[in-house]
Amino acid sequence: MEKFATLRAKAESMLTDARRIKTKPDIQDLKEIIHELDVYRIELEIQNDQLRESQAAFEMSRREFFELFEFAPIGYAVLNHDGRVEQINRAGALLFEGGKKKVMNARLSAFVLPPVAGFLKPFNEVLQSGNPRSTEVQFIRGKERFWAGLEFSILTQEDSQDSQKKKILCAVSDITEQKKAKEELAAHRDRLEILVKKRTRELEETNLRLQNEIESRKQSEAQIAASLREKEVLLREIHHRVKNNMQVISSLLNHQARKIREPKVREMFMESQSRIRAMSLIHETLYGQNCLAEINFRDYLSSLCENLFRIYVPRGSTPKLSVDTEDITLDIDRAVPCGLIVNELISNSLKYAFPEGRDGLIEISARSAENNCIELRIRDNGIGISGEIAPENTETMGLQMVFSLVNRQLGGTVSVKKDKGTAFTILFDRNKSKERIQDAHILPDIRK
Repeated sequence: MEKFATLRAKAESMLTDARRIKTKPDIQDLKEIIHELDVYRIELEIQNDQLRESQAAFEMSRREFFELFEFAPIGYAVLNHDGRVEQINRAGALLFEGGKKKVMNARLSAFVLPPVAGFLKPFNEVLQSGNPRSTEVQFIRGKERFWAGLEFSILTQEDSQDSQKKKILCAVSDITEQKKAKEELAAHRDRLEILVKKRTRELEETNLRLQNEIESRKQSEAQIAASLREKEVLLREIHHRVKNNMQVISSLLNHQARKIREPKVREMFMESQSRIRAMSLIHETLYGQNCLAEINFRDYLSSLCENLFRIYVPRGSTPKLSVDTEDITLDIDRAVPCGLIVNELISNSLKYAFPEGRDGLIEISARSAENNCIELRIRDNGIGISGEIAPENTETMGLQMVFSLVNRQLGGTVSVKKDKGTAFTILFDRNKSKERIQDAHILPDIRK
């Protein structure tokens, strides 16, 4: 425009001078002015084309912005300095009753459920500082109420000192469901805290009861342990006294036997003494070991046979002994009858199987059998015995006692073989309960 004004002033000056001196303007100067006007016209046309392109681009940007603004999924409203709604998109208008017609040019705070300070304070802070702010308020929608999240930000700021020219963009989101979810979550959290505190108290009380119970049990266990130690001492003392008493009885029998001149009577005394020693050895073994409930049968057999050989084997006679047993343990209810049985059978073999100093072999074995049974076998390769061996027809007290012990005390069976000597095989249940074993005297037939 300045260039056009300069050319116009130059042309007018030339025309004025020509009229004043009544001469025609210089043709060359006019041509130059006309040329410059043509150039300026072309420049204006180019500028007009550029302006039309800029206007078209601006219009396209304006339409795109309008579409983004209008069809945004959340509500947007443009507010002036008074908080009045100058523009609002569809999503925002749907949040309020009456739509755009009722909201446009109205103060947005008019739809806020009192108190409105939650809306006005951040709105004014944005006007003053220009910094974005956010808040949560309740809006009125007819008879309904809904929670909304608001985000304020400066849209235009032509004059930072004049707040009346400022436009504020307000983003509005319906957060009613989120608020309900938060409230429900807070309620659940509160209930959970109450339950946790209640459960904690219960656990503390339970823990205290358990500690008291543990302490009580420890005291009970200590009392039981002390009682068990006391009973163990008493039981060990009982075994010791029983063993001593049996040794006294054995000594009395031995002393009495020395005064008896009749050989058969003396032999009966020696047999009784041997039986007492067999029982006494069990109590002696139990007294000397840690376990008072069971006895190692292999060690017991070795000691028993050693005593029998010392009593019955005469000088010059050399019968051999072979003890082959598994590592078997027996309680006293099994050990006593087994010891008496072995005592009788070994005594018989030593007395009768090898006459006149004859050499021979006595074998003892004890092994586990089927059905939780124990097989006890005593065999010698001596001269053997004659006649049928059975409890109902045997005449010797020793064999009667063997059969009676097996049947009545062990609840087992006994079989006899007389091939190249004599072999007794005894089979009994190692764990048969006492109720299944007859609680009877060893030799009921003898006392008839």
